[in-house]
Amino acid sequence: MTKIRNIKILSIVLLIAILATACFKQPVYDDVPEIAFKAFDYTGSEYIVDDSGFLLLTFTDGDGDIGKDTNDDPTLNLFIETVYSFTNPLTEAFVLPNVPYNGTTDDISGEIKIRLNSIYDESEYDLRDQLAPGLIRDTVTMNIRIKDRAGNYSNTITTPKLPRYFP
Repeated sequence: MTKIRNIKILSIVLLIAILATACFKQPVYDDVPEIAFKAFDYTGSEYIVDDSGFLLLTFTDGDGDIGKDTNDDPTLNLFIETVYSFTNPLTEAFVLPNVPYNGTTDDISGEIKIRLNSIYDESEYDLRDQLAPGLIRDTVTMNIRIKDRAGNYSNTITTPKLPRYFP
């Protein structure tokens, strides 16, 4: 009796294990990275000189080669073009750290959080700004893309308009 009971229990456990693994499909992403804008979080109530903010992006990559290869790798792989309404755009490049694998496949997805310093150019202050503080004077958008270690560039995303306040 106990032998039959043990076989039944083992069969049920095996069936549950098979059903549980069958429910989880491994993601399949393109080898070319893809990014999407998630949010821009200000650190203060207004975005002014000396404030900073966090740019939040999501990403997917089919071959899992996002970020630098080693700690000594200086390869620039995050590109942000800040487009101002009244001045020339500013393009900057940064180094993303290596994104480790977290599973059994090369396909990875996640979130990138980038701390940005002020998007306000202090040299633009003049007398009228000092007379009317706290007003939105300009907006900024950012065009962003990343490059994986294989040299594939992601899609380019554009953030919504971000207000630039005068203090």
